[in-house]
Amino acid sequence: MSAREQILRILQAEAEEKARAVEEQARKEAEAVLARAERQAEAERQKALAELSRRLAVERAKQVGEAEKTRKDRILAAQHEVVQAVMDKAWTQIQEIRQDESRYVRTLKKLIQEALEGLSPQEVVLKYAPQDEEVIQRALRELGLSLRTQPSEEVRSGIVIEDPSRGFAVYNTLEGRMTRVRELLLEHFTEVLMDRD
Repeated sequence: MSAREQILRILQAEAEEKARAVEEQARKEAEAVLARAERQAEAERQKALAELSRRLAVERAKQVGEAEKTRKDRILAAQHEVVQAVMDKAWTQIQEIRQDESRYVRTLKKLIQEALEGLSPQEVVLKYAPQDEEVIQRALRELGLSLRTQPSEEVRSGIVIEDPSRGFAVYNTLEGRMTRVRELLLEHFTEVLMDRD
């Protein structure tokens, strides 16, 4: 083997060694790039999954909220229907009482007595529905009271006792009682609903 061939072999061996070193370096860099790309892809995938989970949670909460609102709206509508049915029945019974003069006189007597509690009969004015003139006078006679009376278009059934000297009035009307009953029923239903939630 000549010197030239030996030099060529040495150069070729060095070139091959450098080529392997470059190839090894390129392989390591490619693996590092690939590993970085895989980590970035995993991070992006995790980020996308987290965003999807967040959106799903928001949508689920929205749907649950809407379903809860629908449920409460239905319960509220049913509650109002029940209350209205009770009020309609009560109003029918009030009309029946008004048709039965002796029952209506008894009712008016109770309303007058309640409204007069703590008041001086000489200082008050008793207001009543104009169509109740006769039954009011009968109730007052039966109670042994002599009050100033005044028919009023503002009163449909029941009575209002005004004390002009003190500047106040006691409303003891059947409509007022119906309104209070309605409010109590609605309040009761609300409490029942709150206990269930």
